[in-house]
Amino acid sequence: MYWALEGRHVFYITPTPLESIPAKYHDRNSLVVESFQMVQFMYLKDYEALISVLVGFHSHHIRPEVLLIDKLDTYIRHPKVTGQMLHTHIAKLCAILHDTMNACSNMSKSQWEFHLLASVTPQNLTKSCYHLYFDQIWKLGRENHKSFHLIRSGNSLELREVFEYQKFNDGTLILQKILQKLDNT
Repeated sequence: MYWALEGRHVFYITPTPLESIPAKYHDRNSLVVESFQMVQFMYLKDYEALISVLVGFHSHHIRPEVLLIDKLDTYIRHPKVTGQMLHTHIAKLCAILHDTMNACSNMSKSQWEFHLLASVTPQNLTKSCYHLYFDQIWKLGRENHKSFHLIRSGNSLELREVFEYQKFNDGTLILQKILQKLDNT
């Protein structure tokens, strides 16, 4: 919602409808109804539907400045994709994602930076090549129902950042502390 509040066009693509609105953060204003007008939710069921939308974005009147793909690995599943073909399939989809955002950026008169973000289930992240196509990978860890942390992973030479949040009964998330940067060892 941060980007929508800034006036950017956000496209959120997911295979299943959302069950609730995003959580409220303690250092942010309440969600503004107008910001939802800057977000387009798209529920696309499979790879073919996603590709069709991506290759058509350049002809849309409103193009994404921020593209969020939820459960990207859902779109990779296909009965004909097995074994080594999986990495090729991931590479093709990621190439189309990046090409789409580059085309939208090149056609835009906006001064904004364009962003591409995707979520992948942890078990599919570890056994795939997604890390080759995204420069930052964040992992969400849950300690219990009220506490979770975000860890930015990198290669073995990088430091990683850890952010710890606490969730309150009203759904508000509070950043407990920014933990020191830890060595990856």
